Amino acid sequence: MMTPLSQKQYSFMSLSTYKRAVSIISRRTGCKDKAQNIIQEAIARLIKQGRNKAQQHSTDNLDQALILKTANNLLVDLYRRNNVCSFTALPEEESPLFEQAHLNPESKLIAQQEYERLERCIADLPPKCREAFVLHKYKGLNQSQIATHMQISQSMVEKHIIKAMKRCREVLLEE
Repeated sequence: MMTPLSQKQYSFMSLSTYKRAVSIISRRTGCKDKAQNIIQEAIARLIKQGRNKAQQHSTDNLDQALILKTANNLLVDLYRRNNVCSFTALPEEESPLFEQAHLNPESKLIAQQEYERLERCIADLPPKCREAFVLHKYKGLNQSQIATHMQISQSMVEKHIIKAMKRCREVLLEE
């Protein structure tokens, strides 16, 4: 967890501006500590951006609206990152298919047929969609790593994974 800004770090903005920004973001997140971290990240990004660009005007005082806009964008990114479809495979011994497979030969055959249908479904996915899905589910890569590997945006990776999961669900629910 990041520590609150020191008095020296406040030199580029007023303390009251910082406190107002934390208060506003606290209401959105429901947590003052999280709000402080988000505001600090927003300020750090704005300072970095100011250093990287040719400074056309003084950036001694960061505008509260700019800080809040940046913090809001960070909140949106955090929300999206936390709400990406996730899939956690059960350990084999907890899987319903595993239990059924040991009950009788018929259950074992049904489980094998479902596995084969799922395998065909994955093979029939469009190439980019299949690659993203396999990298995520079988190789354990996160969306950022997949985006870098495939040289596409994280948003596109998310869309590919969601499409593949929907198709797999449809296949498994078919009778």
